[in-house]
Amino acid sequence: MDFILSWIRNIVIYLILISIVLAVIPSEKYKKYVQLFLGLVLAVLVARPLLKLIQQDSLLNEYFQFYPAVTNQIEELPELKEVEEQRNQAILDAYQAQIQEELSTCANEKGWNIVELEIQWGKEENFGVIQQMQIYLEDREEEDFIVAPIVIEKGEAVHKQEDQMQQWKREIAKEYQVAEKCIIMKKK
Repeated sequence: MDFILSWIRNIVIYLILISIVLAVIPSEKYKKYVQLFLGLVLAVLVARPLLKLIQQDSLLNEYFQFYPAVTNQIEELPELKEVEEQRNQAILDAYQAQIQEELSTCANEKGWNIVELEIQWGKEENFGVIQQMQIYLEDREEEDFIVAPIVIEKGEAVHKQEDQMQQWKREIAKEYQVAEKCIIMKKK
């Protein structure tokens, strides 16, 4: 009799928890997925004593012990690792192309062209994090430009360009959350 009372108590408590969880869900589009999952858990909760009565409870326990072992073996298949590595590389390539496009636009505004961009990415838990960035620049050649008189005092033009590169380096570091010392800019 205690077994039946505890079973009913567990179901009632679970139903109360279900109603609280469904009331807290912010979006209606996720509600059906949560209901499906909660319904499956409720089915297991209701079926567990019935299975115990017909001595099939051990079968359910074996399933819950067997399932994680099988999923771990599936995750360790070399074909899946290779596919995952290809997928990760495609993600990094797309990300690098986007970064190069953004930096090229900015470089053009400053009078430079990006000749080459090399990015070293983090591995494992730092996947997708930029570890180091090397940017090779060249001065952009303008076809039509007006030559104005230039007055250079004590190497001011060279310092101005270096200051402009340093300022851009700070902007890049802030934008892509990379340490300034990990951004290397070179002119070719």
